[in-house]
Amino acid sequence: MIPKYADHPTTTGLANGDDTVRSLRRDLVDGVETATSLVTKAIARIEAQDRLHDGPNAVAALNPLALAEAHAADASKGAGLLTGVPVLIKDNIDVAGMATTAGSPLMQGNVALRDALCVQHLRDAGAVILGKATMHEWATGITSVSALHGAVRNARDPRYVAGGSSGGSASAVAAGYVAAAIGTDTAGSIRIPAAFHGLYGLRPTQGTIDMTGIVPLCPTQDVAGPIARDPMDIALVMDALRGRSGDTCSGKIEQGVLRRARFGVLRTFFGNEAGTAQVSATCYAALEQMRRQGAELVDLDGTGRSALTNAASTADFEFAAAIADYLGRRDGVSIRRLDDILAQMPPGSDLAKVLRRRLLAATNAEGHRTAIGLRNELRHWLHSQFRMHDLTAIVYPTMRRLPARLGTTQEGSENVCLSACSGFPALTIPALPGETRLPVGLEFLGLPDREATLLSIACDWQAGRGVA
Repeated sequence: MIPKYADHPTTTGLANGDDTVRSLRRDLVDGVETATSLVTKAIARIEAQDRLHDGPNAVAALNPLALAEAHAADASKGAGLLTGVPVLIKDNIDVAGMATTAGSPLMQGNVALRDALCVQHLRDAGAVILGKATMHEWATGITSVSALHGAVRNARDPRYVAGGSSGGSASAVAAGYVAAAIGTDTAGSIRIPAAFHGLYGLRPTQGTIDMTGIVPLCPTQDVAGPIARDPMDIALVMDALRGRSGDTCSGKIEQGVLRRARFGVLRTFFGNEAGTAQVSATCYAALEQMRRQGAELVDLDGTGRSALTNAASTADFEFAAAIADYLGRRDGVSIRRLDDILAQMPPGSDLAKVLRRRLLAATNAEGHRTAIGLRNELRHWLHSQFRMHDLTAIVYPTMRRLPARLGTTQEGSENVCLSACSGFPALTIPALPGETRLPVGLEFLGLPDREATLLSIACDWQAGRGVA
């Protein structure tokens, strides 16, 4: 059954790249399209656009079996959530028969023998794996630049960064190659690029998606999740990624949540200095429209919470051990440890500096324990805010700054760590779609396992287009 809520009114067909997952499924069921035609058109668009001098550079590799998979989907006439729908997968997630490079030249021989579990779940739901999306090298940055694939460009304006590290996943959706793509998020890597493209991006509750077959960065913070142009599509892809029956995210979407919601506004997470004021103004304007639609806004005292969030990150402490464990089980690569990676990198590069810091932190067991303790403190504070103020969600700008010019440093990513370090789910939504030259994301953080509540808010917001 097609879930409620109308598709985005700009949906005009695959030739224009504005489809949603639901509109594609309807076209497939009605015989307007076939999986083969969808894949053929997507490949043609990628081949014509992606590698141009101002193209997105969003696709690392096409799946050589994509057309065969599409033919099989057409023959099966399956009724799965995603049957026949093409999907792109971030290049740190295993797809059987394809290299999982994580954006590194050192990983080109890392050909997966089997799918990551979440990819297998997508296949079980009928999705066609179109290929792999480009990303920031080793998922260690927010501009999606790699020595293997170069820079991913923002599909909205190629002069600007795509965000990262799942930049290719977001850019591919915005460019119309696919209606949905899969990314990973350790410290904002789904939500940042989604925000920079005016898309929806969900970081699920920590532990919701099985991470087997995914190159690790920080196991206690790593999650996989969807990026799409429609919030109901996010719910459907989440159901597929989890591989569960019965307890579905899409089945819990409610209408009218926005008009009875109470949002805790973390005003200390809104910038007012040069470079951040425009983002804050856009987010405040969106919240004011939500208030006129019935939502209540409650000011929260977030003093010191940004510093606590940063101190609760375990990314520096866990990478060395996690990547050694992963590489030790891979036959197609010669590298086995973080030391091996560093030995073959330009020593003065920004990436080398980050990885060297993580190598040193790997032996700091006390620092790791301290960060875990601060994470528990952060979770306790968030639970107390939800309980004390009877909140539906906590809200703040996804990124404090607009996308940076290509080739420059991106700043303003402090806010996205609140979800990453607490493990609470968070959804970025377009703050004022179509009203700003560069997109601005507004992030909603919810209680654990309440992704459906966040998506219900987004569906109400999209349905009303922010008009009171």
